Formats: sequence, C-alpha cells, structure tokens
Amino acid sequence: MYINRMKKLLITPLIILMLVFSPAVANTENTLAALSGTIYFCPHVIDGDTIIVIIGGKKEKVRLIGVDTPETDGPYTKKEPFNREASAFTKNMTEGKYVKLKYDRERRDKYGRLLAYVYLEDSTFLNVELIKEGYATVFRKFRFKYRDDFIHYESEARKSKKGLWKLF
Repeated sequence: MYINRMKKLLITPLIILMLVFSPAVANTENTLAALSGTIYFCPHVIDGDTIIVIIGGKKEKVRLIGVDTPETDGPYTKKEPFNREASAFTKNMTEGKYVKLKYDRERRDKYGRLLAYVYLEDSTFLNVELIKEGYATVFRKFRFKYRDDFIHYESEARKSKKGLWKLF
C-alpha cells in the first residue's frame, strides 16, 4: 500500500510536467491509460448506473456491475422516484473525471455495454457508494463477485433510511 501511494506521488507530478511542457502529449486519458492500462476519461453520465468513457478515442457505454438505480423516462422505461438524485450523484462523482474500470466474468451485456466496477481517482468504489448512500439497489438478477457485500450495504442503507429508502 505504501509503495502504491509513493508511485502515485511520483507519477502524478510527472504527468503534470509532461502535459505542461510537451505539446506532443495532447490527450491526457491516453497518457494515464498508457501508465495503468485501465484509467479512462468520463465525459458524460447517461444515468445513475450507466456512464460514458473514452477508450482508444471511442465513446463506450459502461454499465456499473451489480447496481440498479431508478430509471429515467425513456422509450423502454418509466420514470421512477429518486432517478434525478441517483443520476446527479453519479454525475457529480464521475463526469469530467478519470475513472478506473475493473471487470468481472462477463465483459459486455446483451446491449453491447461494457460491464464494470468503477473506481474513482481516489480509489472510491463507485458501485458500492451508490448502494451505501441509497441511490441504488443491488441488481440481483445475475451473480457477480461482490454480490454478498452489496446486499449487506443495501441492508445498512435501508435500515438507515438513506437515499431512496426514505421513501419506504
């Protein structure tokens, strides 16, 4: 852990210097991706559980594994209570920022979206935070690595009447 912290402390100033002094480095997300292989820029949030990231210069939809946030009104969904708050939370946490993606067994869903656990630059686990703060429920339809932990966090949020659990 100490070594990882030291690497971050040494690499971050190096990246900043490269960006400031090198016109050849025009794309920050490519620089960070080259260093870690899994850090991407998030230019847009679709809703509480789906974000856009830039991978190889291409926009990719990323569906957060194991979480289900209230839906917004759309062609296939009806608007659900607390959808604006959930979307705003995810937007505040990720939009215009860099995120790290980690994958489980399945890489894509039937809609072609990447399925990922999303971590913020400070190592915050976004999927977990959505559940802990009551912005999401556990998506129980499929098995996934952290399912039991997510169910525990959902139970705690429900008991504490956090987020959408205030409505019940």
